[in-house]
Amino acid sequence: MGRRTRVAALVTPSGELVLVASLASRSDTQVILLDSASGELIYKGIPGDDLFATEQQAVRLLGSRYGILATEIKWGCAFLGLITAPPQVMVLVAMDVRRDPLPGGHEVCTVQQAVWVKATLPGAALFPLSKRDEEGLEKVADFQVNQLHFFSDTLDLTRPFPSTQAPLDYDPEFCWNQWLAGPFERAGLRGWCCVLLQGLACSKTIRCGQRHSLALALISRKSITNPGTRYNARGLNGAAGAGNEIEAEQIAWAPR
Repeated sequence: MGRRTRVAALVTPSGELVLVASLASRSDTQVILLDSASGELIYKGIPGDDLFATEQQAVRLLGSRYGILATEIKWGCAFLGLITAPPQVMVLVAMDVRRDPLPGGHEVCTVQQAVWVKATLPGAALFPLSKRDEEGLEKVADFQVNQLHFFSDTLDLTRPFPSTQAPLDYDPEFCWNQWLAGPFERAGLRGWCCVLLQGLACSKTIRCGQRHSLALALISRKSITNPGTRYNARGLNGAAGAGNEIEAEQIAWAPR
């Protein structure tokens, strides 16, 4: 297994947001900026400017350009989404995850601690948010992510194991951060925001005698087509989605 994804969302002394990513699927490090007016993500892939061969080179740039010290950077495990509501911008970062092994050297990561990092857009027009928009932002920020959602950097978990599809060729029925990932997708950076599933994912190795062992994994994924409380999600809805439908599977293998 190669390196694991590391990300950071940094607020500069002027209040702007800067994203840094070292993905498991790549060997380099990227620095992603935001348009100061619209909040759209900006990444050009220019070596030495926003693309670096090593994480250390990117950190040195952050120090020289923004005055951010390496000791001030708090690294997380994945970007879960981003919201722009000028002049506000918020990015959701999985700071801590529980990692459970799967066959083939893959891992499933259950979010243990997700944090919203908030900043401002200095060039945005200062139009106050409507009360409805403010209430919507509060609901999104209060949505429970910890210990209820999981993802994998290297495996498509939206389909039964073993999926032959790439992680980004996912089934949208089971992706719970599709809207939050929109800013990344519009910037051509969908791979920088993980595919987040809701449900349970765990694995355990059981000893069978002195020489043998058996590994078991349980994965359950909840559909997005008709979720809700018992009184709001019954039967089928207009999209033919069953109320709170969950797919579950158990995987057994002999670990090496």
